[in-house]
Amino acid sequence: MFNNFKEEFITICKKWRIPVPHIHESADFINHTNSTDIHVHVEGDEDIPHMAAHIFGHYLCDLHAEEEKYQDKIAETIARWLKTGK
Repeated sequence: MFNNFKEEFITICKKWRIPVPHIHESADFINHTNSTDIHVHVEGDEDIPHMAAHIFGHYLCDLHAEEEKYQDKIAETIARWLKTGK
């Protein structure tokens, strides 16, 4: 399941041209994100596309807050989402 999550998350990052962080299995069974790494715990019955999208949202917030060079890129990505309704 973790590898499925990882592939889905990488696909989302590439689709939106957002840097791919280091992706790890969480050692404490809790999801953690920052601007360079995400740690995820994937249950067997997880909706992988939804989970990847949800964690991507947290990662975007971290990237925006911690990496000044990506702030405009992330703001523009969100603006495109609002324009297209996606």
